[in-house]
Amino acid sequence: MSNTAAVILVCFAAIIAVSLFIYMIYGHKESSMYKVAKTILIAAVALIVVYVICTFALVQHGQEPNGKGIPYKVLYDDDPLYVHLVKHHCPQCGSRLTIGYDGIIVHSASPEAKNYDFSTANDVSFKGNLEFRKCHFACPNCGFAIPFPEMRKLEREQKKLEKEQKKLEKSENRDDDG
Repeated sequence: MSNTAAVILVCFAAIIAVSLFIYMIYGHKESSMYKVAKTILIAAVALIVVYVICTFALVQHGQEPNGKGIPYKVLYDDDPLYVHLVKHHCPQCGSRLTIGYDGIIVHSASPEAKNYDFSTANDVSFKGNLEFRKCHFACPNCGFAIPFPEMRKLEREQKKLEKEQKKLEKSENRDDDG
């Protein structure tokens, strides 16, 4: 488990502990604090479930189904929720983007191994060949590929342009009416 994951889980545990404390003190179902504590407790548990599901879905360590038998580790350089929960479309043809990857196989004893993290989700160091998969968005229609951070930047710029265009249209409509 990475340091970030440990910090997040400790924060969730602290939220749950505080909620349970409030829940025990204000145990009357009519109390507003009881209802607040119950809501916080349910939300924290839901966030933990979402976090665990995303972690297991994104940090994959398994056997390649094509028969190579080389374990792999998926590397993300952006927020997994942004990658998987937001619908992304190709800026060139408008098709829905999928997740593609570029892989490199590195042996744990090779000189280039110092540039890679061979630890697994259980903080066990992997020995031998490991494929590191760097993920990106890919268009199945036109072949366009873009890294996650660049796509986020492009989507933000596009959103700004759309907002500015709406403002211009509103101001033109006001000028026409006036």
